[in-house]
Amino acid sequence: MQDTDFFSWRRTMLLRFQRMEAAEEVYHEIEFQAQQLEYDYYSLCVRHPVPFTRPKVAFYTNYPEAWVSYYQAKNFLAIDPVLNPENFSQGHLMWNDDLFSEAQPLWEAARAHGLRRGVTQYLMLPNRALGFLSFSRSSAREIPILSDELQLKMQLLVRESLMALMRLNDEIVMTPEMNFSKREKENFEMDGGREDISRDSDDFVNL
Repeated sequence: MQDTDFFSWRRTMLLRFQRMEAAEEVYHEIEFQAQQLEYDYYSLCVRHPVPFTRPKVAFYTNYPEAWVSYYQAKNFLAIDPVLNPENFSQGHLMWNDDLFSEAQPLWEAARAHGLRRGVTQYLMLPNRALGFLSFSRSSAREIPILSDELQLKMQLLVRESLMALMRLNDEIVMTPEMNFSKREKENFEMDGGREDISRDSDDFVNL
């Protein structure tokens, strides 16, 4: 892609996301951009920093329902390498055998459900939540899109889509209420007493 083409696309995207008035517009645009990059599916996932012992994970996707149900039933979230800090800290992840070397059951199941190639872009939100935008497709063939172009576009898409959803107060990006479990309360008490629990709670709510 020519530099002029990319910057023209970038200006268009920035204006489009700024003018969106509903979350459905955001998801529709992500799906359209995925298709423009020759991908069939997308997933926008947000992992919140709270509750501390069981962080909330929310997502929106056009994956086949059969795959979403299977993924959840097998608790693949626990072994998904895309959500491993050692991996996502790189920012841009191409799905391949190396990435899934320690999660072969997940990789094999994904391909069996038609997800043969994919890529994920990571972003940290102002509220410390972690955002993950993934594109995937059924075809295993290579596509003539430069890696740099794909990375730059996904960086913009994950950032602008999540910022738009925050502006629209969409549930997927909103920080969960701080309802402490018994275990969490006990942990805080061990660290400094009940008074610290109240103070720390306020601090975290305001992140």
